[in-house]
Amino acid sequence: MTGATVSRHLGVLQQAGLIDSRKEGRWVYCRLAPPADTKPVVQWLESAIVESKQMQADIQSLGEIVEITREDLCRQQR
Repeated sequence: MTGATVSRHLGVLQQAGLIDSRKEGRWVYCRLAPPADTKPVVQWLESAIVESKQMQADIQSLGEIVEITREDLCRQQR
């Protein structure tokens, strides 16, 4: 996905109260928001993740990505 598409999707999730984000320079860090009124949605997402082979593959890929330094990640994106 393009950066603009991902940014738009993250904005929708943030407006819905599902994620929190903070910006450091040009990097934006996102995390799941603490469950409040969104608890049923978070529970549904957790159960969907467990059952989804694609999500499991994405989680594995994410684990590999977060081990890369920011600088090396930027070089790979070019």
